[in-house]
Amino acid sequence: GINAETWIIGSGLTGCVAASRPLRKKPTTKIAIIEEGTSPVNGLTSAPFFAPYLPLFPWTKRMCSTYSRNHGSVIGGSCAIAEGPFIVKGLKEEYDSVADTFGCPKFKLYEHYFETILSYAEGASKSKGGTLPVSFPTLRQLNSDINARFQQSCIAGGLRPISSTSADCDGFGPTQALLINGRRCRPTDLISQYNIDLFAGTSAASLILKDRRVEGVSVMPSHSKKAGAVALSASEVVLCGGGIGSPALLLRSGLGPAEHLKGNCKIDIPELGQSVIEAPQISIPFRVGTRNISKSVNLANVQPLYRSYKSYVEDGSGPLASFAEWQAFVRGSDDRSAPNCRLTLSTAYTNGLPTISEEGFTVNIALTGTHERGKLLPIMGSSTETEVQYQYSYCGTEANLQSLDEGVLWSTMLCDCSSNVKYSIGDEHPFKNLQAAAAPPHLAAPETTKEYIKAMVTGSGDVYGACPLGSVTDSNTMRLKGVSNVIIGDVSVIPRPMA
Repeated sequence: GINAETWIIGSGLTGCVAASRPLRKKPTTKIAIIEEGTSPVNGLTSAPFFAPYLPLFPWTKRMCSTYSRNHGSVIGGSCAIAEGPFIVKGLKEEYDSVADTFGCPKFKLYEHYFETILSYAEGASKSKGGTLPVSFPTLRQLNSDINARFQQSCIAGGLRPISSTSADCDGFGPTQALLINGRRCRPTDLISQYNIDLFAGTSAASLILKDRRVEGVSVMPSHSKKAGAVALSASEVVLCGGGIGSPALLLRSGLGPAEHLKGNCKIDIPELGQSVIEAPQISIPFRVGTRNISKSVNLANVQPLYRSYKSYVEDGSGPLASFAEWQAFVRGSDDRSAPNCRLTLSTAYTNGLPTISEEGFTVNIALTGTHERGKLLPIMGSSTETEVQYQYSYCGTEANLQSLDEGVLWSTMLCDCSSNVKYSIGDEHPFKNLQAAAAPPHLAAPETTKEYIKAMVTGSGDVYGACPLGSVTDSNTMRLKGVSNVIIGDVSVIPRPMA
């Protein structure tokens, strides 16, 4: 076997942070990282604009996780294949509540962390204390006729502008995509200066347990169906495999609910994988009657897209350097104490697939919270191997369906020029000159909107909560309860829906 003081499962942002912190204090620390993916495809796949299209093509599909396109099966994790890393805003009150309820005081530092990250981003250099040289998209990338009209609609709809450099998430403003000259940040830059063993193309099949302690990690080639395991000796294991990857590894190792693992259960952890959180989302495409104003992939836009490509290759700027430009946090009804929907604008027409004829833009509607809970369930095979199935119903409750319906209403009010809503800035809708209209015909009749939502709803890809603080993960040490040397280092520990 190969010995290391600490084995880290996953080379995403949390995995690289987990590896770099002890090495800053003691560079001789022996650390190894296991990553199921390989190096990301370079070239245009590094452009944020192409992130939604990566799962559609055979040569890039391998970069995306089985469970969600937002979870990268690649060195660098989801930050290497998404538009980011992304700063996702949240409500300070919710983080404070988690800190108080579960005895995890560091959650109270959320606002401090957020503002510190933003100061790094604004400085765009390590000299100001940041760990990655990152920056916001420039106005050149954000300014377009569609963006300007979206801002006008938000103001007319009663939403207030919010600063991109604050933790506020009640209003509208640009998305916080952190990029290096338009290209995605590589979390592996955090560890490139250290002597770390990185095992790429390698899957962690299971943890090797003895007396409630992990003695090693059983690994195999990522694309192998057989668990021809090689044992790697481990003093400590840090799980950074993501909201599904980490709990799935624990279940395959016999850690989890005894009622589901049955004879394969080694340590009974009843709550593990039983309360998975993933907010539902739906995308509404809008057609426009004016050509060459968006980043839609169509025949009429061949020349503008080619110019955008040249601009991106030259200096990482231009329209290809971003995909989602603006977001609005909205309340579906006046009696809600906080926004329940996040609307994200993309100035490209997409309905799941590239189109060669349509011109327009897309509004993605995601709930800031959810009333649903999913499960990770082990599937026992004929041998001792255990597979894991992810089960989730995004619209199983009327509350989720109602919230999505409210989000759809907001999107059409803001962006459909046929909307009957009276605007405070005048009678003319900001999108009237573009002849913008929601593409799905179902939205013209309110009584069929919910049926359309049920048919088209998907998950946001932001999965967490399978190893919640308190019941599965110790709130102070972040260690897996019942096992002495396993630390959970990713979002799977967040115990409740967070906006």
